[in-house]
Amino acid sequence: MKKSLGFILLIAFGNAFAADLNGYTAQYEKPIGTPPPCSATISSVNDPDWAKLNDSSYRVICFEPGDYTSKGMITLTANGSSGNERWLRYYRSNDTDDDPWIQSSANQAIIRGIRFVDASYWVIHRITSDGNYSQIRQIEVASDSNNVIFNRILAEKGGGGQEGIITVDEFNNSDITVQNSVIRDQVNAAGADNDCIVFAGVTDLHIVNNEIYGCGAGVFQWEGPASPGLIVENNDIYTDPNEYTDCNGNYTQNGAEQCAAVETNIELKNGGTAAAPMRIFQNRIWGVRSSDTNVCCDGGGGQGSNIQLIETTVGTSYILVRNNTVFDGQQGLVFVNAINNPSRQSIVGNIFWNHKQFYSGFSSPVFSISGANNSEIYLNTVIDAVEWYEAGGPGNDVQCNVIINGGSISGGAGSGTQVDHNVFYNTPKYTTENPGTNIVYTNVADAKNEPYCFYRKLRTGPEQVCIPNARPTSSSPHRSQCPSNLGSRSGVGINDDLIY
Repeated sequence: MKKSLGFILLIAFGNAFAADLNGYTAQYEKPIGTPPPCSATISSVNDPDWAKLNDSSYRVICFEPGDYTSKGMITLTANGSSGNERWLRYYRSNDTDDDPWIQSSANQAIIRGIRFVDASYWVIHRITSDGNYSQIRQIEVASDSNNVIFNRILAEKGGGGQEGIITVDEFNNSDITVQNSVIRDQVNAAGADNDCIVFAGVTDLHIVNNEIYGCGAGVFQWEGPASPGLIVENNDIYTDPNEYTDCNGNYTQNGAEQCAAVETNIELKNGGTAAAPMRIFQNRIWGVRSSDTNVCCDGGGGQGSNIQLIETTVGTSYILVRNNTVFDGQQGLVFVNAINNPSRQSIVGNIFWNHKQFYSGFSSPVFSISGANNSEIYLNTVIDAVEWYEAGGPGNDVQCNVIINGGSISGGAGSGTQVDHNVFYNTPKYTTENPGTNIVYTNVADAKNEPYCFYRKLRTGPEQVCIPNARPTSSSPHRSQCPSNLGSRSGVGINDDLIY
């Protein structure tokens, strides 16, 4: 029995939330219900109700519109409980339920930041955190905190310091959710990685339905313990064109060569576990360029990959990257072998479009697996690339992908790597196993695909994008070229389960 190749973008069912403009309903959005009535209301920096933030007699702390940044960081130490959560939320008379990134500054409730220390079961709702490009770690889950939900917040203008606008530390934190929010605009500085969301060692961090941009990396896991159960679902994670440079420290979108004040869009330096892998799925990820180290980034910066998995001393393993739309970058997904090879990754069902050499100093592979082993790359669609595959690394499995106008390859497959059952349109064939199971067509039109259209920037202003030749039709020759046992190769990918 053969299966259809390419384009398996996920549609979720069984969730009470409404679908978004792309018809998708997030699986991991946390319900918060109707915001409860205020038990204390803060309306000025001198309001006596500030004393009630951690008072067990006052469960729901409301902030009226105002600028409270002179109070500095708010430290929360009180605990709610399941079904009786504590709230820090927005309130105004004649409230229209508008999001903080839509509100005028006069209508925002603006704080500098929040720090959680032994503070569990909180909901932070419709608050603005403004770091003034000086506050480091303006939202910090520091220690011993769990079941915290950040819902529809605006967190912006971070102060850098090699930290995130939102930072979740490795000290006994779990079940932290950032959802339906906008996180943006870190300060740029040469020699520093200043990111949007930074974490390590947290269990069940869920990043869902957000718009994340304007940082050195949108989502960044540092070299700490594993982060089992990470979910990154249905976000817009991108490099803002205002971050583009001429590769010589000058901000411009019109340079002969194009770099940016970024390192990558998603960078993971550890991974999950066999029992609880990381899952990166249904996101829209785009726009990255190679690092201009005149204006950003430590360690030499990045080569311009939209997704970067780096093997360090602790091991980057057990990561699923599935059903994402990844486009407009120097590189697609790169496995970086810093110490030991990344292993047990599954890259499945993604679209990679328009990856090219914006900066001549680095190559432009869509998949760079020279630093990977025992990983699987299945059912992806690659469209309009300079170099679809940089080979290398032992024991990998590259099967059932559709390559349309995919350019060249480089390197050579490592021992035990299988490149098989792929279909090539206007792209030279590359295989290691059974040449007869790989199919080559001369023209892009032979794929008989149609455009795939979707919306991006779902929070701040939806824009429609259409990727040509991305969606198969009933006439597409590659619809029935994939073996039914795909995914069952022992010891490869996050598990040995069948893909279907």
